[in-house]
Amino acid sequence: MTARRRHGGLITVGYEPSAVGRAALRRAAQLSRQLDTRLRIVDMGSDADRLGRDVRAEFSGHVPDWVEVESGVVDPAAALVASSVEARAIVMGRDREDTDEWFRAGPRALRCIAEAACPVLLIPLGPIAPPIAQRTVDSRGKEIRPWNASRQEHALSGT
Repeated sequence: MTARRRHGGLITVGYEPSAVGRAALRRAAQLSRQLDTRLRIVDMGSDADRLGRDVRAEFSGHVPDWVEVESGVVDPAAALVASSVEARAIVMGRDREDTDEWFRAGPRALRCIAEAACPVLLIPLGPIAPPIAQRTVDSRGKEIRPWNASRQEHALSGT
């Protein structure tokens, strides 16, 4: 199975030593397992010890041979864009933790979105939900979902 992963493509993740960086690593590892690809982790911070601990924790102490780590990267955004040529996707944490607006991307993410040759998946810290003003609720405060969303859920669940 390991040999097949080496030929199934690549998922690249930009790792930062933060909660959102760990969330991006977790999602990229999950995608890599689901899509049967290699995983490239590009270190976007300077805490190599933290990176090593988080990578080992994600893979239960043993880092598989289909995972590669690039550390000491001078320009992380350039490394991610370069990796996009062979990657199926780039996964990044939303690196603007200084704002409550989950849809804002930082300069590295914006550069990747603009220049990458593959899709860029931004992972926010916490769940994604539309602003309360865009939700429709009934008299009990329960959210009313659009017809197509509930129909899609029924199709996925087989009910």
